[in-house]
Amino acid sequence: MPSLCSAQGQAKHIEITHADKLIGTTEGNEDVRKLVGNVGLKQGDVIMYCDSAYFYEIRNAVNGYGHVHILQGDS
Repeated sequence: MPSLCSAQGQAKHIEITHADKLIGTTEGNEDVRKLVGNVGLKQGDVIMYCDSAYFYEIRNAVNGYGHVHILQGDS
């Protein structure tokens, strides 16, 4: 399960650039955004595309699922 997340002290906000559908839900005490369909996310110079993802805004972390492509400016 590929993911984007911020290392301690290097927090760059994860930006949702596209999703066909966004569903708000909770897991335990944490708010989670479920992104479905043509998902695009950006963190600094890293761009991630996938079929669906779970975005944990408080932790600034994402788990991507299905046809995941991660692009970085230098590779």
